[in-house]
Amino acid sequence: MSIHEVRIHGRGGQGAVTAAELLAVAAFQEGFWVQAFPAFGAERTGAPVAAFARISRERIKLRSQVYTPDVVLVLDDTLLHAVDVMSGLKPGGVVIVNTTGTPRDLPLSGDALLYSVPASEIAEAFLGKPIPNTAILGAYAAITGKVKLESIVEAVKRRFPGKAGELNRQAVEEAYRRASELEGYRLPPRATDEAPAPVRPGPALVLTEALVGSPATSLAYPTAGWRTLVPVFDAGKCTGCMLCMVYCPDGVVSQVGPREFVADLDFCKGCGVCAAVCPSDAIVMVRETHRQRTAAR
Repeated sequence: MSIHEVRIHGRGGQGAVTAAELLAVAAFQEGFWVQAFPAFGAERTGAPVAAFARISRERIKLRSQVYTPDVVLVLDDTLLHAVDVMSGLKPGGVVIVNTTGTPRDLPLSGDALLYSVPASEIAEAFLGKPIPNTAILGAYAAITGKVKLESIVEAVKRRFPGKAGELNRQAVEEAYRRASELEGYRLPPRATDEAPAPVRPGPALVLTEALVGSPATSLAYPTAGWRTLVPVFDAGKCTGCMLCMVYCPDGVVSQVGPREFVADLDFCKGCGVCAAVCPSDAIVMVRETHRQRTAAR
């Protein structure tokens, strides 16, 4: 039996679980047998999560997570530094990454075709918020041909009635149009001596962080992988009140000058508390890209 398997990597709040459900509904409308389910624990917004979908012409008897996907969808390019998204991908598989960068910019290797689609940018243009899940499904339909664009649109409009459905339809169709013009980038092979991204045992769906087992061991496990936003400090506006240091829940803000503060980006989770308590608007939260994450290393 041939089963088409999809694994979706995202962060809490980006709609990875909804994307898997919408994909399954779209395929079901075309007569396929389907499955859709998530894998996550007590994560907060911004924490890495994964969702799965299976599509088959015959009844699906598997009840496991997707360990060897045909297609991987990545809803946030900063996850490439936290999760081994290539884990188990079938030879010649497809990887679709939500990014404004080009495929050659991305730190990936292996036997796969890579596509980059600015799904968040498209979502921002049509929905007013950078939630990339429906847009990336439009790209998936164009690139794989596994389901029809019309089926994705119908599933989206059923899930989001009224104006929300119409706006999501436009995002899906725009992503489909852009993806239809793309050629897959053949990734360079993974070197035989190249170790894959370190992950815990299992399907490589979690951060490279480990649990804190004893006092001070938290220093060995950077928690930056939770972050989607990063604080930017403006020394010109800073009054030196130090509220950012006082209220930072992780204690990662430090003073480096009379009115200069920085956050330790190995541990900053991007919660935005520092920006919220700053009385002079000297701190703003901006979306972090994989290029910034790479440069910070």
